[in-house]
Amino acid sequence: MRLLSEGQNVVLSHELFKLLNDTAIERIREFDYTLFLDEEIEVVEEFKISPHDLKILKEQNLIETDPTSKRVKWLASQYHGDLEQKKHEIQQKALYEVEPNIILWQLPPGIFEAFHQVYIMTFLFRGSMLYLYFQKYGISFQYLHVEKDSQEKYYFSQGYEEVPESEKTRIKSLLDVHDGRLNTTYLPESKKNRAIQEFFALSVSWYKNRKNKECITILKRNAVNYIQNYRHVPKDTVMWTTFGFASSKYENSRMKAICKQREKVGCNGCKEKSCKRNFVSCNARATNRYADRTTLVYLCNIFPAPPVVQYLSQGTTAEFDVGLYALAQLMQWIWRSAIRRGEKVWLYLPSARMRKLLLDWLG
Repeated sequence: MRLLSEGQNVVLSHELFKLLNDTAIERIREFDYTLFLDEEIEVVEEFKISPHDLKILKEQNLIETDPTSKRVKWLASQYHGDLEQKKHEIQQKALYEVEPNIILWQLPPGIFEAFHQVYIMTFLFRGSMLYLYFQKYGISFQYLHVEKDSQEKYYFSQGYEEVPESEKTRIKSLLDVHDGRLNTTYLPESKKNRAIQEFFALSVSWYKNRKNKECITILKRNAVNYIQNYRHVPKDTVMWTTFGFASSKYENSRMKAICKQREKVGCNGCKEKSCKRNFVSCNARATNRYADRTTLVYLCNIFPAPPVVQYLSQGTTAEFDVGLYALAQLMQWIWRSAIRRGEKVWLYLPSARMRKLLLDWLG
């Protein structure tokens, strides 16, 4: 805050940026700051609270929802109890009850309008929530792309430019996507509803369905088999992912999700060698930490959260491309690996839907 009040240049992580308050926004406006945003930032998220805890907060009149703005406010400032952590979150964050018992956090739109200029350096922007967010709030933008002059210097040029076929060809030469029996053996043998099973397998709802417990067990064996017998590599050359809540289902000697120092998934709070984990969150952004990893295991099937899409789509005619969203998430994750350094990588991608999205885009 001191640096902003002095008009100094400031570097922030995405998480710190999301915590900027009204005072910080005023300083940004006062000093005509320019924002360079490395990768899209999450602008709307579901507030994690159980239905039981939310019911308690309402029944005990600890919170209220403004009938006009839908903003959730904490009422009992002197409260001390089991839900104190939720108290702090509700006091600090801009939370909105967009539907009964559905609460979302939203980045205030005014934060972008406070900057003199904003540059967002990202990939497949039309498949991002930030794109839909800009449409909802009427925040105008223009596309820029990078070109190179005769002296090999890069510069911004106006206009939207698709990824050139030459670049897709280069990516294909560096990305070996597994095409074999490990992609299908985890699915039920029954042919009934096979197309539906393949389309939704490895999604959040699929993981939460207890009927798929045996499928996950087989998938875990397949992932280990891919690392150990197909690739013959040690775990420190591997990066893998699934949804955070499902990561413990895959924990084994080749795929480590839990940081032993801090007992949490994908912890970044300790030295990498000290906890041996090779789990990389499926929504990882803007990090070079895993740029030496060459064996990739992606155990997700990405769909946007329906309440978030529904909320951001209200009041706009913009259409949201769910497939492009999933592809953008996948490509961002792949780009955390050694492919960003121009090195060849190998990918196990058992979701039929995600694999088709990737291969169709690559042509």
